[in-house]
Amino acid sequence: MTDFDEIKNKPVFICGRPKSGTTLLMALLDGHPQLTVFPEELTFFKNVYRKPNPAESLLLSTPIKNLGLGKTVLQSGERDYADVDYSRIESQIRTLCRENAEQKELLTGTISVWHNAQATRYEEKVRWVEKTPGNELAVPRYDRWFPEEAIFLYILRDPRDNYASYRKRRPELSVQNFCSDWALSVNVGLYLQRFHPRFFIFRYEDLVMAPEKILREICGILKIQWNEIMLIPSRNAKPWHGNSVHGITHNGISKKSVGNYRKNLTKDEISTFETRLYPQLLRFGYKADSRPPLFDRIMRCAQDSLIFLKWRIRTMIT
Repeated sequence: MTDFDEIKNKPVFICGRPKSGTTLLMALLDGHPQLTVFPEELTFFKNVYRKPNPAESLLLSTPIKNLGLGKTVLQSGERDYADVDYSRIESQIRTLCRENAEQKELLTGTISVWHNAQATRYEEKVRWVEKTPGNELAVPRYDRWFPEEAIFLYILRDPRDNYASYRKRRPELSVQNFCSDWALSVNVGLYLQRFHPRFFIFRYEDLVMAPEKILREICGILKIQWNEIMLIPSRNAKPWHGNSVHGITHNGISKKSVGNYRKNLTKDEISTFETRLYPQLLRFGYKADSRPPLFDRIMRCAQDSLIFLKWRIRTMIT
């Protein structure tokens, strides 16, 4: 088995908005024998970073607690952790938190606990993988910890489909607020794609329409061998049938959700998306039914630039 210290500084962070395909990508990487894939979102910077009691934060405030549920179905999809010794994982995380005050060590140590729990599964690992929506906003922090080795895989989805799916979980989220959050995430992604040598953007639609092509490209980026097992989504090496909020059960990679927004959004909502996010839609090849006035586009770009600037300032001082 690969000693975790050999891959400790070689993370892969999956980035993107909630319900954009981040879980699908994680599930496609899950079975690869050269990767240690943490099967839950760590939500590290939201729920653990600099918290006074990191053990309780990790075990009670993050989805790590799902590892103790055995075989179950949650709102975010099915789980099968029946073979996981959660009491051992919990004990090791508590020990980790007692012995380490360094924030990076809390992150890598948690992954190490999972890596060691999978000791009998595979022999040679070259990287570990963690998925939390919004990871892109934390890239400057991750870079301070992993300055030369971290790789970031960003999944982008048509914002209209993305919202139609996400709204099932967050019905109180308005179109305008979603657009602002989506635009910040994508503008950060575009900035990092241009200036960061290890940040890569992939469209959800391309992943589900031509999965082998995209996954082979990702294998090249991660320097791992192509393996056909990647075409079979899994979580904890168990078959994963998706977490569709539309009640669709998948037995593999499915493209059924592409374009669903036309059945789930009103014409006014679609028009709002196309007015608010017109430049980004065109940039990524998403068709718009209408073209907003030039003045509206200029105002939206100015608004997005200001939000992006606030992010840049915040990441420089924290």
